[in-house]
Amino acid sequence: QLLHWQRETVRSLSPADFWNWMGTEVQALLPTDARDIFIDAVRPNVTFPKDALHWARVVYADDLPLSHGAHEAIKENDRRFFEQTLNALTTHRTDFRGLSAALGQETGYSGKRLYRPLRAALTGELDGPEMARLLPLIGVERARSRLQRAVEAAAK
Repeated sequence: QLLHWQRETVRSLSPADFWNWMGTEVQALLPTDARDIFIDAVRPNVTFPKDALHWARVVYADDLPLSHGAHEAIKENDRRFFEQTLNALTTHRTDFRGLSAALGQETGYSGKRLYRPLRAALTGELDGPEMARLLPLIGVERARSRLQRAVEAAAK
C-alpha cells in the first residue's frame, strides 16, 4: 500500500515540485527547455527519484546500456528492420507515430513485433513511457546512433 500512496503523491506534485523532487542529478542531465516535456513523459513511470534518474539517462545518455530483454529483442530481428527504421527516421524524424506507421507498412509488422524492437533499440528497455513522448526528447541524432548500434547488434 505504501507504493500506491507514493505513486499518488508523485502524480499530484506540481511540475515545479516534481522538478525539485527529482533532484540535482536529474536536473543536471535535462536541458532546461525540455523540463516540462520530460516531466509529462516520465511521470507515469516514476515512483522514486531514482526512477526519474533512470529515464533521464535513457533519454540523454550517449552510451545507452541495453537490458537483457532489449538485447534479445534486437537480436530477434535482422539488420534490415533497423536499416528500414533508419530510413523512416530520415523522413519522420521524431514523429514516432509517423515513423512506426511507415515502418509497419514497409515491413508488414504490427503490434509487439513492430514496437518491441523499436523500444529496445531506442531506450534499451522493453517497457516504459510512451515512445511518442520519448522520441522527441531523445532526438534524431541520438536515435540514429542507437539504431545504427541495433543494426550492428542484429547482424551478429
